[in-house]
Amino acid sequence: MAQMDDKSVLSAVVTREQVEKFDDVALLRDKCMQLSEQLVQCYSQITSAREEAEIARGEMNALGQQRENLAIENAALQVEYNALRSELRTKMQ
Repeated sequence: MAQMDDKSVLSAVVTREQVEKFDDVALLRDKCMQLSEQLVQCYSQITSAREEAEIARGEMNALGQQRENLAIENAALQVEYNALRSELRTKMQ
């Protein structure tokens, strides 16, 4: 399947008037095949983008969970720190 850029996808649209100008069935068939290949490639790009988005969502969820776990650990350490600090103050008095 031939590689294409975004501009070739946009320029591949064929109007009814253009189709009527095709005299040869082979030309029309070739154009249909070209459009079919472009459609398959576009579908593949969409599928890949969806897969990448799903992976990114998973990574974001994992990072969110990690952040939440760190926040809980931080809160526990803060409580422990405050208790130790209070205990030290009591001993110093």
